Amino acid sequence: MQVNEDDFEELARAAFRSVTIGPGTCDRAKFLILLGYAQEQNILAKRRLAEVRPGVGRPRKGKFGDIDCFRAFMIWKVAKTLKPVHPYSNREWVGMMQQLADQGAVERHVFPRNEGLTLEQSVSRGKSKLSISQNWLDSEVCEKLQEYFSQTT
Repeated sequence: MQVNEDDFEELARAAFRSVTIGPGTCDRAKFLILLGYAQEQNILAKRRLAEVRPGVGRPRKGKFGDIDCFRAFMIWKVAKTLKPVHPYSNREWVGMMQQLADQGAVERHVFPRNEGLTLEQSVSRGKSKLSISQNWLDSEVCEKLQEYFSQTT
């Protein structure tokens, strides 16, 4: 790698106030030290700019706003209503929800027939994010979400 003197001098002027480089350091090492310093300053400037300027585009969803949590929350609501005697597996719950979707009780795009294992994985991720118990009946997070939804509607 060829060290460009103009770049080195420009970086050196900007960084020498806050970066101390010992005597006897070769030009390549000085360049790499100053390059790291410049990258660090760039990252800090981007963070400061992000704090000042609002984000562009669609607002981000909350912690529980993804499809995984939505699917698990819907299963939790059905489980709370049915109060099953024995615990069902994620696969069994997904099958029941797909049957409900076929009957029109649940939106079909939430539990599509063509996803298979990825649907079970999605439910499992949502179940762990919402801290739902193994038998699908207990979840403080879901209780709070249910309370929040009942207030907003």
